[in-house]
Amino acid sequence: MEKEIIEAQLEQLASGHDLGELDDFVRQLSQPELIVNKAAVVDSYLALYHVALFDLDCDRIRDVDKEDFVSFLFEILSSLEKIYPDQVQYTLKAVCYKYLSSLKTDSAGKLSNIQKAIDEDTLALQHDDDVRLNADLANALLERMMLTKQFEAKGLTEILQLFTIAFSSYSEEVLNNFLQASFRLLGLSFPSSQKWHGIFMDQFNTLASGFAQKDSFIYLKWSDSLFKILEYSEGGIADDYAQKTTNHAIELLECVADYQTDNTEQLNQLGRSFEKVAENFGSDLRLEKLRFHKVAFDFFARAHAINPAAWTFSVYATNELLSMARIRKGEYDQAKLIELFEGGLKFFSTTFEYEHGITLSLRWGEYLLEYARLAYDFKSPEILEKAESIFLHAKQVGEGHYTAPFVGLAKVALKLGDRQRCLAILQECKSVMKSISLDYKFENILTDSDFKEIWPELAG
Repeated sequence: MEKEIIEAQLEQLASGHDLGELDDFVRQLSQPELIVNKAAVVDSYLALYHVALFDLDCDRIRDVDKEDFVSFLFEILSSLEKIYPDQVQYTLKAVCYKYLSSLKTDSAGKLSNIQKAIDEDTLALQHDDDVRLNADLANALLERMMLTKQFEAKGLTEILQLFTIAFSSYSEEVLNNFLQASFRLLGLSFPSSQKWHGIFMDQFNTLASGFAQKDSFIYLKWSDSLFKILEYSEGGIADDYAQKTTNHAIELLECVADYQTDNTEQLNQLGRSFEKVAENFGSDLRLEKLRFHKVAFDFFARAHAINPAAWTFSVYATNELLSMARIRKGEYDQAKLIELFEGGLKFFSTTFEYEHGITLSLRWGEYLLEYARLAYDFKSPEILEKAESIFLHAKQVGEGHYTAPFVGLAKVALKLGDRQRCLAILQECKSVMKSISLDYKFENILTDSDFKEIWPELAG
């Protein structure tokens, strides 16, 4: 069988999520074919494993089926080992045992499986010189420590040494794991947990600072990781320390406020991080909020200049302009607001030369409505009529599958003073949704104060 045919079939079978079919096909291959196509065969089994693991990670498997599903993961790895005995996936087997440990409800079962994971992670280190694997073992040892509640200095020192080795060269994955483990120590019930958290953090900060001085983009990853830990801490971090950590994460982020790159993905990550911080600032930090929105806008605008065809950068950049306009409305005169909004229109019109999708159209129409609201108190027929034309286009490309174009058109009609037309558009929306088996009850209209004057007609 031709190599290209074998590779195509393997790829198809790996995407089909059927281990039996993949096994049957591979068994038909001759020994010479197995040798020539080894890389493709290995990749197909690993692809099947990772797709299945992703389903488990994303909680797509019912709780009652999860242990059986982990057994399926083991079966994939076992099939691969039977074909190629040298392809023992120690790290992937460790992942399975860690899952089993988390699924077990009895302490003996949890401890037994985490020990098996430790054994596999140890073997992985013996067969692979990838220093990042030390972090996997460190996490497993910490998990065992949490189960046994034996928080001894010797064991904690070993875990710290493993993380230090793993972070001897930069890895975003290790950065996240090291930080998360350091903060997990805070929630553990032993007298010196805060002391050991401090020891871990001192080591982490020393190593991370060294990497960030050579590549300042690492400050962003460091900051993002801290914010994520704070977001999912569920009260496990004392308020004063959480605030101190928040301030530190903001300081790290400010280190990349002037970061220079032509990589649009990096520009997007930078913009999103500054945007998120800006949104979390309270009203008492209005100027800081405004400054962070402006930095986010600059990153998105630069990404748009590099790739004007991507609707995301047009939408993200103009979202920042909207945020700045809302903050500044009370102090800007109308001329300044108009100047700000007019500067945003070019993003939409430029991208519209490349693509005419519904997302871009809807956001453009919504931007125009906010322009009319904030700069003219809706007393601008010209802007409202432009919004109408954009929503009509969105309605056309949406082919009757979205309520948003109808809502936009209804709002335009109402603000232009045509109440009956507004109601007619909403009834049309209800009929169109009914034709695709959706019972539209004007939920979003009845919570939108712009439609307050017609609520009685819709609620009746």
